[in-house]
Amino acid sequence: MDQSRTVTLRGTLPLSVAEGPAEEERDDASAELLAAVDAARAGNVDLQELMRAFRRAVLAVEVIPAAAGHTLRQVWYEGLCWLPVFSDLRQLAGFFHEAGWTEEVDYGLLSGAELIDECLPRLPHGTGIMLDAVGERPFALPPVVGIVPESLAVATPEEEPSR
Repeated sequence: MDQSRTVTLRGTLPLSVAEGPAEEERDDASAELLAAVDAARAGNVDLQELMRAFRRAVLAVEVIPAAAGHTLRQVWYEGLCWLPVFSDLRQLAGFFHEAGWTEEVDYGLLSGAELIDECLPRLPHGTGIMLDAVGERPFALPPVVGIVPESLAVATPEEEPSR
């Protein structure tokens, strides 16, 4: 196993204390990701730059117990599987606060590259990524080529074979 991995289980986030960096205190990689998301939402989509920024950013994820140790929470919506990820701990806490969650949340921090390269292959095929789902700027990264590896992507309607 590669010892250079940066996946870090950081502990438990008490939802009554949403501590995390304020907007102006985010690290460069997180700020770069949010700037790329803002550009994409404004219609200035540079998918390669967005994905470079995503892969460099450190993201927060909920970690839940599973038969083989731990896994990441997935949410099913309209028949699709989504992995909620958060640009910081405030966004993670806000997600659970909005859901009315009253218990502490176990979480981990990992890079976007680790999320795409190591975590997504272990989740149901076709899992998409939802960044900051209930934040000020939620952003969906669907499981299509250019965002996820081809082996994990689902076909888009234009790619479906004609019948």
